[in-house]
Formats: sequence, C-alpha cells, structure tokens
Amino acid sequence: MLNDKNSTKYLLITLEYPPFKGGVGHYYFNMVSSVAKAMANKGDSIKVISNNENKLVDKTRSFLKWWPAVKTLHLELKRGEADYVLVGHLLPLGTVAWMLSFVYKFKYCVFLHGYDLNIALAQPRKSALAKAILNKADKIICANSYIEAEVKKIISTADLNKVALVNPGIEGETVVYNEGKIEALKNRYNLAEKTVLLTVGRLVKRKGVDIALEALKIALKQAPELVYIVIGQGEEEANLRAKIADLGQSGQVQILTDIDDEAKMNWYKLADIFIMTARQIGADMEGFGIVYLEAGLAGKPVIAGKSGGVADAVEDNVNGLLVDPTNPEQIAEAIIKLAKYERLRQRLGDEGRRRALTMFSWKKQAEKIYNIISK
Repeated sequence: MLNDKNSTKYLLITLEYPPFKGGVGHYYFNMVSSVAKAMANKGDSIKVISNNENKLVDKTRSFLKWWPAVKTLHLELKRGEADYVLVGHLLPLGTVAWMLSFVYKFKYCVFLHGYDLNIALAQPRKSALAKAILNKADKIICANSYIEAEVKKIISTADLNKVALVNPGIEGETVVYNEGKIEALKNRYNLAEKTVLLTVGRLVKRKGVDIALEALKIALKQAPELVYIVIGQGEEEANLRAKIADLGQSGQVQILTDIDDEAKMNWYKLADIFIMTARQIGADMEGFGIVYLEAGLAGKPVIAGKSGGVADAVEDNVNGLLVDPTNPEQIAEAIIKLAKYERLRQRLGDEGRRRALTMFSWKKQAEKIYNIISK
C-alpha cells in the first residue's frame, strides 16, 4: 500500500506547453507524460501550470509581467499542492521559485536548454540573478553537454554534483509512416529519380537554411539530381524565398509552411538526407535538435553544424556529418559526399535509427530525470 505521507507532489511551471507550438513546449509535454509513467506505483504525482491561460506572465502589464506567476505559485504552495517545483524557464520563472523558496520549504529544479542561460548571462543584472537562482536550486538538469559545461563554470564548486545532463528524448515506438502517402508526395512534387535534402524547423536565421542554399548551389554542379525541401514557418520565410529566387533555385527548392505532424514524419521517410546546419548567433543557439533524432528514427543520415548542443545528437561519421555551419563549401562537400555514396547514407542512417531507439527513448530519459529529482 502506498504511504501518502512519503509521496511527493511535483509541479512544473513553464511558459511553453501544448497547444502552444514549439520545441520547448513539446519537450515538456513528452517529459511530463513519460515522468508520470515512471512515477506509476511510486505514489508521487506531477502537475503542470503553463502560461496558456496567462497564469504566469501577463504581457499586458507594463511592470513585473511575471507577477501572476508569484501569485499562482504562492497559492499552490500555500495549499500544499507542491512539494517540489520544476522550473521550465530560468527567467523569469526561476526568479519566482527562488523568491518563494525563502518563504516556503520546498525544493526546486531548473531545466536549461541553452538560449535561456546565454541570454541571462549576457546582461550583468540578469547574470547575477541567474547565478543566485542556480546556486539555490536543488538540481539543475541540462539538455546538452555544452550548457552543462557552461553551468559548471558559474556555480559554486561545492554544488557541481547537483548539475546533471539529460538529453531530450523521442517517442520512436509510436511513429508510423504511410507508404501510400509517401508515394503521393513523390508524385506531387516530381521527386522520382531525385536525391531529396530535407530541413524541418522554424524559419529563423540560426537554423542555417540561408547558408544551406548557398551550399546547394555549389553541390548542384556535381549532383544535379538534388532537390531541397524546407518545412517550417518563421520570420525568415520572405528572406529565404527572395534568396531562392536570387540564386535561381526555384526549380530545386520548395518551402512548405503548412505541414501537419503526420506529413512531416512521412517527409523524413521520403528524404535521402536531412540537413540543418544550425549556427550560434549572439546568445541564440541550437540547444539539441530533436529533428536530428526524428531524421535518425526514419533511418536518414544528417548534416549538422558544429554549434551549441548539436554534438550530443549527431556524432560525426557515426550517424551524420558535422560541418562548419558558416562555410558553404564545407557544407556542399558533405552534401555531395552523401548524395554520391548510398552505402554511406545507409550506414549513417541505420546508426541514427539505432541511437534514436536505444539511447534517446523518452522512457529512458524520463527515468533519468525522475531518479535525479527524487533523490
């Protein structure tokens, strides 16, 4: 029989959570779903408060936009609804947990992805606050080894053992590809006898589509059968379309902005090579890249930029090729290499699938997280 007195009520506070779209939101949804399964028969529970109903941040306020988070978390703690708080965003939610930890007896864990820490450290006032939040945290879970190393540089040496690395996971067992729809896509976009490059991601500058287009122009000279499919939406769409026209690539490049999750997974299976040569721009960086795991799950080799936490997802010449994301010639060389050598594509793709299923399953990653926060 479960002993309620020994059970722990975990509460995740996060600004991003479905139906809000975005990688961080999906990360927390999958994390919570999988951690809840790991808690089964343990007597513990996990609850989520997101900002979908403006309970944490009110953007209409001119001052202290995060004050609703103080009131919300205060009420949860006062009611005894939270013993342990999982902080989904260092700022401003970490500030709220840090402040209230002086009033109530509870522990909190901060999750870090990359950009969140970098942007905080870029400003002296926020940097001091971030360090205070992290030093008082019970645990710090980093989504990649890059940010793990950065955190260890700024916290007290006595607290290094509270820093843990847990990469994001993937629900590989549940993915189904529709061969009929894949064939329909090939016919619709005239992809027979073509080598298909694929990018999936928000259309923002750091994702590297602009440099990939320059690399494609070079690669087409040796691999004229290449076509490039870009799936995503974002602020760079107009600039990318203009660049495609300037480079004369209208016949080789398609940007698809209205693709649902089922179609996206079918595109992974259809593609020959996945490419996302993300680069760091200021504080903005690629924290990990779930898309690399999704491509690997479909058995596709990847071309990725040596930047941020990408190296945790892509191991050079194991499941993909790592390149300088600012160098079109180097990216083109990788494209040509994979386009020409089918055996290499197969070897890297097979290893990508194995890694996605065995090393990055959400079940395994959630168990790691649960073991860390329950100690």
